[in-house]
Amino acid sequence: MFALCAFLALYTWNARTGYLDSLAEYTGLEVTGYLLLPGVLVKAEATRFWDNYIALIGMAEENDLLREKTNQMERDLAAVREDLAELTRLRELVGITPPQAWNTLGTRVLAGRFGPGAALETIMIDRGFASGAAVGTPLITHRGLVGRVFRAAPHVATVLLVTDPSFRVPVITAEGRVPGVLIGGGPRANLEVWYIAPNASVSEGEILLTSGLDNAFPKGLPVGKIISVEPGTQTLFQRVLAQPFASPESLEEALLLIPPANWPLKASGHDTLPTSLTTAPVTSNTAAAPVPPPAAPEAAPAQPPRSPTRTGAARSAQ
Repeated sequence: MFALCAFLALYTWNARTGYLDSLAEYTGLEVTGYLLLPGVLVKAEATRFWDNYIALIGMAEENDLLREKTNQMERDLAAVREDLAELTRLRELVGITPPQAWNTLGTRVLAGRFGPGAALETIMIDRGFASGAAVGTPLITHRGLVGRVFRAAPHVATVLLVTDPSFRVPVITAEGRVPGVLIGGGPRANLEVWYIAPNASVSEGEILLTSGLDNAFPKGLPVGKIISVEPGTQTLFQRVLAQPFASPESLEEALLLIPPANWPLKASGHDTLPTSLTTAPVTSNTAAAPVPPPAAPEAAPAQPPRSPTRTGAARSAQ
């Protein structure tokens, strides 16, 4: 009975004031809000994670694309630099003016010296006697003489370098016009100039040019620069050291000097004497076999006196 009376009193009071309805409405909204808030937060976090995941995938793909473009640009830049370096070298070769009546023929180096134990200082080029690279043909760069064809096949040839101990070429100094014979010193060694008279005026820094007396090279080709001049200790000749202009180790392209048709080109490849004019001239385009060095030292009356400074090189050439 008491509960009924209390209910009727509250109902009457609520009908007049509306407080209970407002309290129930606010309470219901608050409870509903608290119940829905975790779901809203979970939804927001899930939506944000998904959006970020999609964005990260897009950024990763974009990064991969940019990375590939960067790598391609680096490869293209390296190729352009290589082409520029080759163009510079070829321009230097094209700028060479050959001696009168001589022609030039471009060639590329296929291989270098095969190891420190190789018998000869040689390089292989992509020209043979079918294209004009006969045995004895000089090889030059814009810096100077490199060597001459030692063996020739139809489409490739081997070039004996000026640094080989068996290489001989008559030279003269550019200023004093002092004659001598330039001889290779071996791998990474200086060249030597033999038969320089003790009273001859030669000095450090002078340029050595081919004299053209051996009919193997035209006159006036730069060969090297004198770096040391000393009086002979056991002979009357001065001890003259020189440095080659051309660097065979970094050689990639060069020019063959094709002589005139009536030029008596000498096929002197592996010489054992400073006077390399005793070999027979090339009469055909076939590869001529070089004269091998003697197995042991032999006394030759007609042989010029041997320079004591070249004793080790002479033994290596033999």
